[in-house]
Amino acid sequence: ASGGAALPGVVGGYAPLSSGLLVPVGYLGSGTADATKFLRGDGTWAVPAAGGGGLVLLAQLTAAASATIDFTTRNAAGQSGALIQSDYDDYLFKIIGVVPGTNAVDFYVRVSVGGAWDTAANYVSNHYLQATTGNVAVVGTWGEIRTRNNGEIQNGAAYGLSGHLELFNPQSTTLGKRFGGNIRWSGGPPNWINNIMDAYYTPSGSIIDGVRFLFSVGNIASGIFRAYGIAKT
Repeated sequence: ASGGAALPGVVGGYAPLSSGLLVPVGYLGSGTADATKFLRGDGTWAVPAAGGGGLVLLAQLTAAASATIDFTTRNAAGQSGALIQSDYDDYLFKIIGVVPGTNAVDFYVRVSVGGAWDTAANYVSNHYLQATTGNVAVVGTWGEIRTRNNGEIQNGAAYGLSGHLELFNPQSTTLGKRFGGNIRWSGGPPNWINNIMDAYYTPSGSIIDGVRFLFSVGNIASGIFRAYGIAKT
């Protein structure tokens, strides 16, 4: 071969090729190569820096004729203590295949402050519903975040309700607490609905220490709820 730099200490000055006509990794850079590292531009093997925004499972709850689903503590492997702690300032809730025990209901979210669930009119709902039968806005201030503000969510096993809801900066003592996400359900065929949610818990000085999910009437027959912390770095 010609035109390349000779490798010191290698017979002939050039690295051999493997049976697949590849240069063995031992000749590509300094340091120890393995599946957890990449080859840097300076010719050294290094572990990639951790990226921000990764999801860490904090808790999972499964509904079974449950009046409410309450996230107040962590129960995932390797996690302990209160759900909301200073290690995260951004939380994501996954709502998977949730079926109400009663037909034609609304889906609510409330928060806990100081260990007490707040039912006062401190929640502003500002949603946009995309529906097969026509789009509509849901705007109002109530004692909970309301997904629809009417009894539209069906309890047929083939339907259910799924989506995600993100909670930002719940421990702030200077800002109101913002929720955002998407919830999807059936209002009865052929009406399928995607709710683009924007909600606000107004008390700026209140620290949220729990999140509750419930239906307007009856219980939560079945479904899975997961809470994640979104890594800062």
